Amino acid sequence: MGDRRPSTHPPITTEFLKALPKTDLHLHLDGSVRLTTLIELAEQEGIELPANTVEGLKEKVFKEHYESRLVPPLTLGRYIEVRFAPQLHFNDKMDIPQIVHAVNNGLKRAKDEFNDCDGVKEGSEPEFNYGIICTAMRMFAPVFSEYYRDLSRCHQFAPDKTLQSLASIELARAAVHLRDIDGLPIVGFDLAGSENGFPPKIHNEAFDYVTKNFMNRTVHAGEAFGPESIVQAIVGCSAQRIGHGYHLFSTENVTNKDIKDADKFVHDLVQVHMRARRNPLQMVTKTSSLSV
Repeated sequence: MGDRRPSTHPPITTEFLKALPKTDLHLHLDGSVRLTTLIELAEQEGIELPANTVEGLKEKVFKEHYESRLVPPLTLGRYIEVRFAPQLHFNDKMDIPQIVHAVNNGLKRAKDEFNDCDGVKEGSEPEFNYGIICTAMRMFAPVFSEYYRDLSRCHQFAPDKTLQSLASIELARAAVHLRDIDGLPIVGFDLAGSENGFPPKIHNEAFDYVTKNFMNRTVHAGEAFGPESIVQAIVGCSAQRIGHGYHLFSTENVTNKDIKDADKFVHDLVQVHMRARRNPLQMVTKTSSLSV
């Protein structure tokens, strides 16, 4: 094969890596508990919150989102994709479009202010930009939000799977409308929530809709369930990205009795489906995400 020529490129140092512009493609905005529960837990644990009322916290989430949630990522990345479930925040004062617009207003304010700095204007630093990903929930209960409460009341005899499908297709329509009609930077549609017992195929109609409208798709899968969940996300929902995917190689979590060889199943999933289709995994830590 011959001798390798020595590299003429400078070594890749820690300082060089730190100086590179970064991106965070898996940045969650919303939490997983009701604001009333958050306030109660904070009082029990003696934790000081930005506000001690539901109204005060909503003010922080929407109007002060720029200061409380966006400035730290700006020190790391110049492009972020913020994902959240608008239906979790629905209330009698703000509907789905208003909620998404409110988040976009905070993000746009941050973008405009950051890009007004001397480095960006002089061209010595890259601009900051962002995209929004709308997240549907695999499952929900009436207590999750006023939206889910009202949906359950209006369809009190419908099976849970029917309600879950109704909610996700409605959000899919909203996401496409907000992108195409209102001009918001909606860059993708997501599915999150408990995997076990709530397969992504319930939401196939929603993903068919966004696919036909040329919207990108990402699905949380393989986070608390096995590689079969990842297959369902790719095949049924046409997922282009897989969030987390921790159990991609967990052959012991393959539960389908029709799969005789779990090792071959996982190999084909990785080499045939994911590698050939270039489906990246987003390995998410507490502070940032890494796509591989």
